[in-house]
Amino acid sequence: GSRGKKGRASDVPAGVAAEEDDTHDVGDASVALPPPSMPTQPTHTHEQTAPTTTTTTAAPTMPIAATDLPPLRFIIEGKFDIQPQADFAPKAVRAEPSGAVELLRRSLAWVCTRGRRLDDNVPNQDDFVLLQTTDGVMLFGAFDGHGQCGQECAAFVRQSLPECILGLPEFRVDPGMAFRKAFNMVQANLAQQAFDHKHSGATAVVAVITEAHAHAGGGGRLATAHGGAPDASRFLWTAHVGDSKAALVSASPAAAAAGGKATDSGSDLQANAGASYNVTVLTSDHKPDRQSEAERVSQCGGEVRPSNTGAMRLYGKGSPGPALAVTRAFGDTAATRCGVTHEPEIACYPLKDSSESMLVLGTDGLWVFCSPEHVAVQLLQGGVSAIHQVCAESRQQWADNSYNRTVDDVTAIAVAL
Repeated sequence: GSRGKKGRASDVPAGVAAEEDDTHDVGDASVALPPPSMPTQPTHTHEQTAPTTTTTTAAPTMPIAATDLPPLRFIIEGKFDIQPQADFAPKAVRAEPSGAVELLRRSLAWVCTRGRRLDDNVPNQDDFVLLQTTDGVMLFGAFDGHGQCGQECAAFVRQSLPECILGLPEFRVDPGMAFRKAFNMVQANLAQQAFDHKHSGATAVVAVITEAHAHAGGGGRLATAHGGAPDASRFLWTAHVGDSKAALVSASPAAAAAGGKATDSGSDLQANAGASYNVTVLTSDHKPDRQSEAERVSQCGGEVRPSNTGAMRLYGKGSPGPALAVTRAFGDTAATRCGVTHEPEIACYPLKDSSESMLVLGTDGLWVFCSPEHVAVQLLQGGVSAIHQVCAESRQQWADNSYNRTVDDVTAIAVAL
């Protein structure tokens, strides 16, 4: 099916027993925002790859979204693929139109690579999507699957969430409300899939850039990052569940010329000679060691306590499981009684055309060993393409800090605004 009205065909097998599924070729490329001459609506067709592993008897796949997706100027996204993958292999990518990657290379870059596991059959469970509609709305998303069918969960969310968000009538009036409704729709549809969603799931971080006439009320809080809203020309909306993160980097013209050294100053970076660039972390991780999340989990029937390794995990009260490292995610339907929820945190930030800004999204494979401050310095010095080197550093840090040299999957998106 084509990506147009009423959703699109799924590339996620309906009933894969994914324990031994080997997934992708994964994608690693840099690109730039589209010129006005780009085609107005890609035909974006998804092939469905037949699984080679044992399959269950699958119920018919639920419609991903009963919404109208606006025409797209471009889309680049991960591709569900069960072929064997080497360590650090880049994810296979679908791009519409076919030349979008080259046309976009100057102001957008991404990395999505498999890590290194003790079990060679474990696929890359990360996924991503980048798109722009013909009326200028941009959406970026990074997703991190976990559990036996984490790859399927992440791919399902990657396919369905953009359609639900952008296709809802509420999006044009109150994007925050559209986010909440879309997250509910995706979770409901995911819970109908034949692959395991009870003990598998996916974190998600989504960023949407709209024109300033979009309302900044209702479903999200209006933040005042990098100045107030009155002179903003665009709004940056974020919604997330779990520990995938987004950050906004901005540099002043003086800083760009001086190349001042950054020092950590709370949530902002300041050059020694003055305010040269700022880093604003746009999301707060939903993890068991976050006090507000631990309290919410307790009220919902779960508890937070140390695991055998000492790391804080989410459990059922008096139970040995599920021992989750996140408190919010898509899927994980068996853990809702322990307080796991798909309800997103939503925020809205004003953007000024006068600022030199970059947006960075990533899964925890990026952020565990690379702070937002470190990522910011590298991007401001090397441009969006520096995200490749940042991710390489992250992979090395994972290997150096793991007794068995295992490395997490890493996904990162860098956008020059």
